[in-house]
Amino acid sequence: MQFRFISPFCIIYIFMLLPGVSYTQANTLADSNQLSIGLWRGEILRTDGHVIPFNFQTKNLAGKMIIYVINGTERLMVDQIRQQGDSLFIDMPFFDSHFALRILDDQQLEGRWIKNYGNRQVLTPFRAVFPGPERYPAPKTPDFNISGRWSVYFKNERDSTEAVGEFKQSGSEVRGTFLTITGDYRFLDGVVSGDTLKLSTFDGANAYSFESEITDTNKMKGYFYSGASTVHTWVAEKNEQAKLPDEYSQTRLKDPANATLHFKFPDLNEHLVSLSDPVFKDKVVI
Repeated sequence: MQFRFISPFCIIYIFMLLPGVSYTQANTLADSNQLSIGLWRGEILRTDGHVIPFNFQTKNLAGKMIIYVINGTERLMVDQIRQQGDSLFIDMPFFDSHFALRILDDQQLEGRWIKNYGNRQVLTPFRAVFPGPERYPAPKTPDFNISGRWSVYFKNERDSTEAVGEFKQSGSEVRGTFLTITGDYRFLDGVVSGDTLKLSTFDGANAYSFESEITDTNKMKGYFYSGASTVHTWVAEKNEQAKLPDEYSQTRLKDPANATLHFKFPDLNEHLVSLSDPVFKDKVVI
């Protein structure tokens, strides 16, 4: 039996001559699942057809891809990213949500944003494109400058919520937030185009979009879109003295004379303990 040495260059040549396969094609297929580096525009696609947009930036850090979600001056780093073929899985930090996406090509993604709520999940369609255009286009020159503080009321079928809007506008660009007695709506980013205000934010837990008509220099009215399906109306009036109600007035004991909290729990020895036990009578408890 005779063995002949075959040059590696011959092997490459034979591979390139195989039907339907070329070196160029093989290289393209290998690169097709690599996302473009730079600014993207993502869109949360709600059930009512409304879109909540946000921008994110892909970067290569020491050979590993990371993402920065951009909301105004906020940069939220996301580094838990897994790729399996043309599938991309992105775990959002701090909050129990993730993306399960398909890489259509190096400039397009589609799939689901999956938010966990205890024992149930909400799956919302998502898509992203590169290069990312602006979060919101502003085809018209702003008719108004909304910089300053606003008294705001959010309304739904059951109740209304008081808030304070704080905005800073430069040209068409607007950044700000809504303050409430329980917190705020984080970093909002958007534009004023003509007489229309559009703002949005996304942080992994919350996907918010605000749209309104600016009826004059001192008044706005519009819609607040939250997550996959929630929507509220809202109205606002310019008020540099706007402030929230005293938060301590929002929660109080119905009967201060009977302030004992009635519940039981096991101690380290598995004995049930209650604040109403005789041992705690006339004692200060924390």
